[in-house]
Amino acid sequence: MIAEDLKGGRRVDLGPGFFPVYAPSGHVLYQESVTSPNLWALPFSLEVLEATREPFPILVNARSPSIASGGTLVYVPSFKGRQKAVWVNRENQEKEDTGLVAETISNIVLSPDGRLLAFVSMPEYGNREVWVYDLSRGSKTLLSRTVDTLSSNLTWSPDGEQVAFSTRRAGNWDILARQADGSGEERVILKTEQNERGSDWSRDGKYLLYNTVSSGVDRVGEDLWYLERNEDGSGWEPQPFLQTPFDEQGARFSPDGRYVAYVSNESGQNEVYVRPFPEGGRKVTVSSNGGRQPRWSRDGKELFYVEGQTLLAVSVSSDSSFAVGSATPLFELPGLTSGASARYSISPDGQRFVVVEFVGLGTETSESLIHVVENWYEEFRGRDQD
Repeated sequence: MIAEDLKGGRRVDLGPGFFPVYAPSGHVLYQESVTSPNLWALPFSLEVLEATREPFPILVNARSPSIASGGTLVYVPSFKGRQKAVWVNRENQEKEDTGLVAETISNIVLSPDGRLLAFVSMPEYGNREVWVYDLSRGSKTLLSRTVDTLSSNLTWSPDGEQVAFSTRRAGNWDILARQADGSGEERVILKTEQNERGSDWSRDGKYLLYNTVSSGVDRVGEDLWYLERNEDGSGWEPQPFLQTPFDEQGARFSPDGRYVAYVSNESGQNEVYVRPFPEGGRKVTVSSNGGRQPRWSRDGKELFYVEGQTLLAVSVSSDSSFAVGSATPLFELPGLTSGASARYSISPDGQRFVVVEFVGLGTETSESLIHVVENWYEEFRGRDQD
């Protein structure tokens, strides 16, 4: 967790934790980890931007805390169970286990030939790992392990030999890559004082899309950039693609490299749009009722995206100018829209999907259940006092 003074620029590391919120009682409430959904409170001073005492636990099996100005706490009770990756068809039928089961599975992306699945897992508190899973052999290869920071936004090189990912080990988000078979060392693709997270590699290998997070007095937001490989192959040159007053992320190249699908909140909610690459130019709106996680079919004739917990498909045409057809709902899946974290990936033929499901999720558990606690601090008053 990081606390930052947006005017002065000072940043303070508050230690491990997820989804922090500030409580008027003088605490930062947060979730212990993705795999340990327990809520903790850290006594914290806004004046000096520092923790004043050690954190203490307040709730078990709870996640996604939020605090009202009057001190009322709301949270979602945690579901239990591991996660698994399964194959499904367009009707979410004919399910077939891939054999991959883990504590957490996120940011899944199939290799170009569909034989390997890269994913991020968090097996224990404070650790996040990047793995490659061989779907035919059932074996896993560890590419990266990061302690107390994050690794995410996986993308394959077009030849299927490398996996690029983003990590925040050095304080800022940087883009790294490693051979998919685990050989060699991690190598840095882009490292600056800004925050960069890769999102897609063009099929010809010449470009790599990423979003950069800007932070300042006037604006904190995300823009789209791309790296262009030098002709001699010695490195990459960063170029801006889309810079607006809004947040843009989740960019994906069309198979022919002529267009980029991305997510923007310019309408007041996240929607999927398409623009020509690299010139930008005319924008085409794809979704209309909220949209995230755009993905192209391998033949470039369809564009998929997530609305709520539903996966939709849209036919597209780029013969003369880019045009989209009507959206067709394919199937619903609990947890499909976990922010920008990809929970589905498309087979090369576009007829099947690898999706993430929860193992052992009981029927008595509802993700829509919300608990409300008034004056949450009264029970703990005195715990953080001398």
